[in-house]
Amino acid sequence: MPSATTLAKRALVRLLLSLATAYRVRVYVNRESEDKAVLTAYKRVALKVHPDKGGRTQDFQKLQDAKDKWDALRAQPDPGGRPETTPTGLATAEGTGTGAEAADGRKRVHCTAVLLTYFGTWSLELWEKFVTHVRGNLGAWTVKHWCATLEKSRAGNLHVHLQLQFRKKVDRVVDFFAWEGRRPNAQVNLADGGVNSRHWQRSVDRAFFYVFADKEGTQRDLEGKVCVVGNYMPVWVTEAQSVYQVLGKWPEELWKQRKLSHDKYDEDLYACRDGVLPRKRNLDAVRRKDEEDTEALELEETVKRVRQKFEPFAEVPAVTAWLALFKEEVDRYPFLLLHGASRSRKTEYAKSLFKTPLELKVGDLPHFPARMEEFARKRHDAIILDDVRDFTFLVLHQEKLQAKADAQVEFAATPGGRCAYKKWLHRVPLVVTANFSTKHAELLQEDDFLGLSENRVLVKWPPIAEP
Repeated sequence: MPSATTLAKRALVRLLLSLATAYRVRVYVNRESEDKAVLTAYKRVALKVHPDKGGRTQDFQKLQDAKDKWDALRAQPDPGGRPETTPTGLATAEGTGTGAEAADGRKRVHCTAVLLTYFGTWSLELWEKFVTHVRGNLGAWTVKHWCATLEKSRAGNLHVHLQLQFRKKVDRVVDFFAWEGRRPNAQVNLADGGVNSRHWQRSVDRAFFYVFADKEGTQRDLEGKVCVVGNYMPVWVTEAQSVYQVLGKWPEELWKQRKLSHDKYDEDLYACRDGVLPRKRNLDAVRRKDEEDTEALELEETVKRVRQKFEPFAEVPAVTAWLALFKEEVDRYPFLLLHGASRSRKTEYAKSLFKTPLELKVGDLPHFPARMEEFARKRHDAIILDDVRDFTFLVLHQEKLQAKADAQVEFAATPGGRCAYKKWLHRVPLVVTANFSTKHAELLQEDDFLGLSENRVLVKWPPIAEP
């Protein structure tokens, strides 16, 4: 019959596989996997399930309880007086390590620096009471440095982080740090995933900065001040009792994880004075892209609202017949020319004919707009040349408008011709919009190219409804 330790391990594996499926984490374990493989899978799943990463508190607590039970049984001595395996998380470098078990199976804090996380229901009033509790116990806990914050996870759950650095290594059960029935989760260094033995104090400082940082979920008190307290702060906090240097990569990684806003990262970047220029360039590029995406989304929503105010376009037989031409494969196709008054919704009608057209604003340009380079057959189902103000433009670029089957068309090139881009536009519908005021309208009748109905389908806009 399997031992209690084996049964606990199998129970943990079953939970890991269930949570891995729910949170889309790849793990490679089964009931017979070695302890090392199970521990690796546990770490991967725990990172996803942790409330700070958007996981559910209940799932994380179930995972911790299963792991605690297995660790407790593994730590029990066999008949020869030795544990079955070495408890996970014991110190391997100066002052590090959490995760050992007390004799009764309770989680033990055995380290010099630890991050405690308190879950449950929180409020500003409870936060202030907790801070008072911590201040009153610093001596009993032999704390040298400390920092605490009240935060909200992406899932909307409030929790408290408390980073402690002791004067010497402590050996306490986690319950020793409990407050009003809240048993904290203990980790060596949540911000770094572990402690670097060569730069131990730097790793601890990094964890302190993780707690200190004004992240997206950090709460404010009634006066609008950040809910962060402690006696160990970054060097730029002038009122701090003790300070530490912040490396530029610490706020950078929080920013990359979407935990710091652009503005807060910008502020921290200059405050830490480490690698400002390259990180600032990267920040500004991302900020511009975000602003463009936000504006594009706002534009799209505005267009939807505006279009809802108009009646749908009626069918135009000449246009329907033109679109039908593209169902047959021939050498070349005519383009559609919508010729009408300004503000008569020619462009809106043209766009309504397709799903993803590339719209190019021509105006007075003598050449195709630079955005023509963005055209991709897999992405765009048509090209719209909007607001052509001189019909000479169409004559000068007739080889592009004809789009023959056997040739790509060159749209731009450097004087020496070493750099150029070409597009193959065969069977790509092309629509041109022009006002009645467009210059050289006589070309529509007199030019050898524009004057032929085989080359263009001319629709006066708006079309006159047939009786």
